[in-house]
Amino acid sequence: MIIDIKTLREGVSSYEISETAEKLGIEIEDLKFKAPILASVQVNNMDEKLTVSGRVKCGFETICASCGCAFKGKIDYAFNHKYVKGEAFPGGELNKEALDEELLSKDTLDLYDDIRQAVLLAVPEKAVCSEKCKGICPGCNKNLNKEKCTCKTGTIKPFAELKKLIKDAEAKKGKM
Repeated sequence: MIIDIKTLREGVSSYEISETAEKLGIEIEDLKFKAPILASVQVNNMDEKLTVSGRVKCGFETICASCGCAFKGKIDYAFNHKYVKGEAFPGGELNKEALDEELLSKDTLDLYDDIRQAVLLAVPEKAVCSEKCKGICPGCNKNLNKEKCTCKTGTIKPFAELKKLIKDAEAKKGKM
């Protein structure tokens, strides 16, 4: 949704936006948005500054990074973005407040950019089906959320292969 700043009234304007991830330009590998992304956005127009604040809500489907099972997750994320109209460095100086603001180089404001950024920031870096996910046993490959491990205690040595590789590399160095 593109807003013409010249026609934007002073004070707060509110917008309700429902849009697909594709239309917002959001593509995340192994993550699917099955329903539209909902956003409630307020634009506060004050003098030479604009503050865009809002909340995005959506659901997604992905694969758990720990156990490999498909699961559905939710995003509910508040955002705040400040813009300033005019010059980047009025009077040739940069003030502390300008570090938190983005310069509006056009007479338009694209709310889709703010919504896209909010969704991308809210997507978990490592998506897991639950905080209590036990993952997969490295020895018997069983999903520990559903089955008990059949490995004998102390038989799983996840770094054994690495130790062997290091030992072999050191042996080759000694022969050179």
